[in-house]
Amino acid sequence: MTAPLHGTALQESRLVGDSTGRVRQLRGFQKGFREPQEVTAATRTFVGRLGAAEVQERAERVFQELRTAFAYKRRELDLALADGAATVRTPDFDVNFWVEQDEEKPAAYRLVTQVASFRTPGVVEDERFLRLFGGYCDRVVIDFAQAFDLAAKIDLIEDLPELAPHLDYDAHGSWFTLSLPSPAIKIHVTRHRMVFALAAPGELRALLGHASAALAALGGAGARAALPGKG
Repeated sequence: MTAPLHGTALQESRLVGDSTGRVRQLRGFQKGFREPQEVTAATRTFVGRLGAAEVQERAERVFQELRTAFAYKRRELDLALADGAATVRTPDFDVNFWVEQDEEKPAAYRLVTQVASFRTPGVVEDERFLRLFGGYCDRVVIDFAQAFDLAAKIDLIEDLPELAPHLDYDAHGSWFTLSLPSPAIKIHVTRHRMVFALAAPGELRALLGHASAALAALGGAGARAALPGKG
């Protein structure tokens, strides 16, 4: 994705979702192991290795679901497993999987599914795509290739009566959140990332539609960006 966001180039746009649980519930957790009580480089690695079986199971299931839904041939799909992570590569996009430690709850894990590296414009509007990944993804994530000027964006939004009442940010200007009522979507922005999520649970089609509408609303504050798979 290369469309600008108020002069900021995009590095990547993707769909993300996760399921959570206690670390001790992972199949790699053995008698004598202890759940982490803090988050460190070592505990992150430990949790990632414990979840290898869950990652493989999820990746193999999605591989079969993709093959059935899109009628991909064997030579069009590739499943790679390595160090507790997995990737299914298709002609249209990649699907990545991994288990990570929850940064806010050290004794919990997150099994992440990420759809990225879109190669076919419009694929996210395909009914097959929407049905398949509606059960896995609930957020749109846009990474910036360079640091985003949060202070300038906050100032612009505060000057817009239709957006200012829905704006929140920290005292240091390291992030801001827009909780829009119509469309009902939450937008969280840091210097390096923008995340769209539905304010209430909903299907993937609604998320993409609301994210597109939210970007249009932000256009008045000088913000433009590309959604996953839309060029």
